[in-house]
Amino acid sequence: MGATSVMHSRNSAKRICSGITVILMLGFFSFEFWCYNFVTEPLLAFRCLFNLAFFLLCWSYLATAFLDPGTPESAEWKAWLQVHQSTPEVDEEGQAFGSGGRRQWKPGQAGFCTKCDAPRPERAHHCSWTGTCILRMDHYCPWVANTVGWRNTKHFILTCFYGAVCCLTILCTMRKPTLYEAMGFIVMDPGEVGKPGNDYAVFIAPGLCAVMGMMSCVMLIVTFGFSLHNLHLAACNTTTIECSQSGKNPYELLTSMENICQVMGEFGIWMFIPVLGYKCGNDGCTYPLGPACSQMQRAHSRVSTYGATDAVGSDGKDGVFPWKDSDSGEKPSDPLLPKEDVSAVCEEERS
Repeated sequence: MGATSVMHSRNSAKRICSGITVILMLGFFSFEFWCYNFVTEPLLAFRCLFNLAFFLLCWSYLATAFLDPGTPESAEWKAWLQVHQSTPEVDEEGQAFGSGGRRQWKPGQAGFCTKCDAPRPERAHHCSWTGTCILRMDHYCPWVANTVGWRNTKHFILTCFYGAVCCLTILCTMRKPTLYEAMGFIVMDPGEVGKPGNDYAVFIAPGLCAVMGMMSCVMLIVTFGFSLHNLHLAACNTTTIECSQSGKNPYELLTSMENICQVMGEFGIWMFIPVLGYKCGNDGCTYPLGPACSQMQRAHSRVSTYGATDAVGSDGKDGVFPWKDSDSGEKPSDPLLPKEDVSAVCEEERS
């Protein structure tokens, strides 16, 4: 089965819905482009700014919609699978959930998808809409009709960013009519309609621009909000799915810029071009680990799941082994450990 079929779902009906969504969005883009350039009369500098942003918007959108987000058909996944099969790791999918049913962090460990019945790299998750696992999956987006994963998260962020730039440019720079004049169409004098020579100047052009203005207002709110949200996730080096996981993020690096570069690529002009991240520091299957990871590895040796405890508690004591700072040196009952393991841990610490 082709990569496109896997990306947009193995179900033919879902693929048809995906195609319709993409066509509708491209139709909306085309209307905005035509109305701004041929109905209004913006200044040349603003026209150039809009058309540049519009070109990058279309490029980013089509890349997000049609680029493989990181399915098992991607080159990165295939390369990882060859290494994984030659040196198989112990999958700990049974320990993926901790107390309360919240998923736990498992840095450096391969997982196993019971739905696909196949191993998968760390941070990969199963997409129920497409029916396949995706590298560093964030979410399925119906507006691009594709899953947002490791290979197209950058393109999705740029789609939102350039969409916001285009909408803001339209609202602030449209002339003859301006946004205010176009909105006046809604309360225009009905007696003006039908007069000779008034149909286009008084009715058609303001009507089209009013529709464009209202649609741009809505899209500006949506795209600007998504831009901020996804940049925040990138700055924390996490995804929408991983936000619900308990414990500290082992992949969060020292600075926000380092985290953003993991998604957008090395800082520079290429960060704003919708191509695969340039020198992003990971291959989608393995990731550099932040300072919180060593804390989790210590906790993992005690509780068998990552992200169970912090390194330093709010009281300044060691959050992994808090009894080290107590006067008695005795290990209190740990709710994260099975009761039968508590005594064994205490003996090991005393020795």
